[in-house]
Amino acid sequence: MATVFRFENGEFIQKPGNLQQISVGDPDTIWGVNDKSQVFVWNGHAFSLILDFPNSGPFFDVVRATQGHVWAMDTNTKGLVFIDPNRTFTNLDVEGKRFRNVVAGNQQAWAITGESTYLLGNGGDFTKFDLPLQQISCGPDGNPWGLDSDGGVFFFDSDNRDFHQLDAVIFDQISVGASFPGRGELQVWALKRNDETLIPTHDVWRAVQNDNNPDLFEFHLLEHAELMIVSAGTANGEDVWGINHFHKIFQFDGNEFVSRDDSRREWKAVSIGLRNEVWALA
Repeated sequence: MATVFRFENGEFIQKPGNLQQISVGDPDTIWGVNDKSQVFVWNGHAFSLILDFPNSGPFFDVVRATQGHVWAMDTNTKGLVFIDPNRTFTNLDVEGKRFRNVVAGNQQAWAITGESTYLLGNGGDFTKFDLPLQQISCGPDGNPWGLDSDGGVFFFDSDNRDFHQLDAVIFDQISVGASFPGRGELQVWALKRNDETLIPTHDVWRAVQNDNNPDLFEFHLLEHAELMIVSAGTANGEDVWGINHFHKIFQFDGNEFVSRDDSRREWKAVSIGLRNEVWALA
């Protein structure tokens, strides 16, 4: 397991608790799971145990849904779990499928099996898309982006209610903090493996809108940026964090990724909330 930290006033402050996974929604929905499959919620001072979830591994993404709605995945059964504001856990049966991941925003969730992609509502209703995404990410607006098995990039067009593929881009990881293209709010980042370096790394790319057509996107490479994990927040460029292959943690300052910890800690995960509060595990 790992020690829990919160980024406050320019430095990481240790918080009580040891977790294997942490996921941040709004300031009142910070969830974690330890290596015994016990589920915790931050109460403002410490992580309080709310449930022993037997025979389950860590939840993948206690996502940035609103009004206390939480989605998770049982890593043992690969089934989906919905947690309402009263913290009632409901196991969802979606065509008997086993899922790879679930993400959520705007009171809805997206889940992938590797063969199909599902849009899920709070009431258990769903819409199926015959799109075999292998990775998926979305911000609080609920508009997802994903990668297929070839690394091809797809984004959801909320006006036409369908997915579209971007041409000529191939990535290994994608992270979405916000996707409001029509309003000029776009926070989509991606990593692409670079085998030409002495130690294999991942280059960092950022999605931008075409100057002439805001409905078109293109990815720009950030020079001298190499990360293993990238996590995008919801507002501006300074809400993007990453961890490199040496387990050091960085924050994007608008121009480049800058180290935010000079200790010998080895960082394992970072999660950014709706109001851009940053929690991490080391």
